[in-house]
Amino acid sequence: MTIRAYLAAVFVIIGSALPSAGQTRMSLEIPFAFAVGEYNQVSPNTWGGGFSVNMLFSVRDTPLNLGVEYGYMVTGVVNDQILYSQNGTSLISERRTSQNQFLLSALMRLQLPRNTPRFMPFIDMQLGARYLYSGHIITPVGWDNHIAQKSDIAHWVGSFGIGMGFERAYSKNETVAVRLIYQAGTRADYARRGSYNTDNQGHSLDNVFSSRTDMLVLSFGLTGLFEGTWNDYF
Repeated sequence: MTIRAYLAAVFVIIGSALPSAGQTRMSLEIPFAFAVGEYNQVSPNTWGGGFSVNMLFSVRDTPLNLGVEYGYMVTGVVNDQILYSQNGTSLISERRTSQNQFLLSALMRLQLPRNTPRFMPFIDMQLGARYLYSGHIITPVGWDNHIAQKSDIAHWVGSFGIGMGFERAYSKNETVAVRLIYQAGTRADYARRGSYNTDNQGHSLDNVFSSRTDMLVLSFGLTGLFEGTWNDYF
């Protein structure tokens, strides 16, 4: 499936939810992500955190909720020192390697209505895309933060997630939530620690690594619940 197909599915699912929305919920979450499988083998110790926002619209008289999720995560920042050569001169330099990810996905949730128990388990499915942005910044020591070399690698990947969690109500319209979801990602090119070096003449050697981008994401969040249809708000 192409990236356009993944993104098209996001908007189709959202559009199908709006006409029959019975209850609206908006969540703000703090996710912690860990690379797994081939991604962890090729780029070990890739993990990090960030934030995500999701909005779900319940389909009347069913346990089905449809909506959208957006998120941003920093999945790796490493600072180390290397010997950087420029114009035949070797300089001790600080190297900063970073990996960042943006997520846009349709979200489908199966969950009992809010007026049932205070403890509410659910099952989630995601379908969308992630934008992976990675690279290096090299700054010679004593150069007052002047950048000597910068290398960026960006790649869109398709993303499919499935997981489960629960909400615990602590007031009539507010809940706390915990969720664990496995996000399967298509192949991507990226930079990792040690993938950027220079030869004796100062020429850059930017090795690009490639793998699937599967991640395990544990999230903690707060949710607000609102009664009424989509038309009641707009």
